Amino acid sequence: MGNPLIKTIAVAAVGIGAVAICFVGYRENNNKQYQQKVSYAETAVKKDELSIKEVNEAITKLYTNQDKVFLKKDLTEAELTQTGAKLDGVKVSAEDFGIEDKDMPKNMKNIAKEKETLNKQMADAETKFAIQNSVNALFEKPVSDWQKAKNDVTIKTKLKDTDVGAIRERLSFVDESDWTKLVKTYLSYADAQLKRVAEINQSLNSMLKDGKVTNAATYDKYLSLVESISQVRNNKLKTEFTEKANTISNQLGLGASNSSDYSTSNDSTDYGTETQDANTGENYTDSEANYSDNYSEADTGY
Repeated sequence: MGNPLIKTIAVAAVGIGAVAICFVGYRENNNKQYQQKVSYAETAVKKDELSIKEVNEAITKLYTNQDKVFLKKDLTEAELTQTGAKLDGVKVSAEDFGIEDKDMPKNMKNIAKEKETLNKQMADAETKFAIQNSVNALFEKPVSDWQKAKNDVTIKTKLKDTDVGAIRERLSFVDESDWTKLVKTYLSYADAQLKRVAEINQSLNSMLKDGKVTNAATYDKYLSLVESISQVRNNKLKTEFTEKANTISNQLGLGASNSSDYSTSNDSTDYGTETQDANTGENYTDSEANYSDNYSEADTGY
């Protein structure tokens, strides 16, 4: 029989040798796989150059022109999602390829810079799209023109100041541009209509308590109230205000009228249309946007 110690040493040697062989093989295999990844990154450069060019063109098409200020008309969320997915699919970092920065192809770094620029443009388009949708939600019908402001919007019946304020706060995080000026103009239209509604409610509450006229109800104040109601664009609110105004009129002995007797504010010729040149920011005066000063002077007794 052989020496047990020698056998043990022999077995251990064989085991160590096997481990060493496995380690060397494992390291060589990893090195081979890594070199394959480096090679893949080098061949991917040309593909990424083409892809980044295509994405750049796709992002440009989200806007009205190459200035990338105003989103194109009828832009859809699907288009944004599709373009964003194309941009995300462009691999430009060492991590994307599973290699170290030192082994990245030189041209890939230039592509990475281009992608960073496009990421900002994509984020800008997504932010503008979301804010425009929020502004559209303030009105009974979506904004008709997102290049030049048109004062043809009508606030929703249950719109609140906080709804407008929330959009204005979000807008404060967007770089100032002709687009932000456009959004602010539409918000000002909503503000003006909300202010009119609030002042009409204040006047009605002052002159009418529990269905009875108060001492504050006078002929002059009633006429001023009727004039302001005629400028309300929301038909539901206008009808509601007209009914209350008629109650005041009847109790003052003036007789009742109906909403059709008030000037039709839904016709743009009655309240004017304000158009803002999105390039110059020039505003053309509109009676609704400037009503607050006139109404306040006529209604100081409320």
